Amino acid sequence: MKLYKNKEWLEQKYLKEKLSTAEIAKECGVTDTNISYWLVKYNIPIRSQSEALKGKFCGVKNGNYKGGRKKHKGYILIFKPEHPFCDKGGYVPEHRLVMEEHLGRYLIKDEVAHHINEIRDDNRIENLKLFPTKGKHHYFHNKREKNPRWLSGKSLQPDYPKKYMREYYKNSKRAKINYLLQIDRLIKYAEA
Repeated sequence: MKLYKNKEWLEQKYLKEKLSTAEIAKECGVTDTNISYWLVKYNIPIRSQSEALKGKFCGVKNGNYKGGRKKHKGYILIFKPEHPFCDKGGYVPEHRLVMEEHLGRYLIKDEVAHHINEIRDDNRIENLKLFPTKGKHHYFHNKREKNPRWLSGKSLQPDYPKKYMREYYKNSKRAKINYLLQIDRLIKYAEA
């Protein structure tokens, strides 16, 4: 008896090993139509074309494969599906990988590897600075963008001392309204 006429063997090859009808036919020395006939005869569920091709053209097997590197919004992404913080496509920003290698540990999700020269694909370790939180990174950018003296290297102190700023906010109409609204919310919360 020929192998492809054995139901258990055919199920093993087609369902468990996920071989295509063409691959099974080549192994048996018959046409793929012949294998399809026996699959239908034994009521073995036939895969759709998309199921059959799944994984056949991924990674190195794909003609458009570029070595697991791609660019997105100026950042270089590396294909590392085993990384704990990869995106849904399995990619991790290269600057995070460089910083992780330098530190010898994974970066926490909130940690930010900042490009000092603002060139997103310059991932040398001497061009990267680690911020412990996204908030500190945003603060760094806001402080620099709002204060032109940041780039000149002069003092980063504000033009007016903080006590004058407090006086301004204390006497502003908007601050008084917000203060009254907060008190009103506290009273409602205490009553509930």
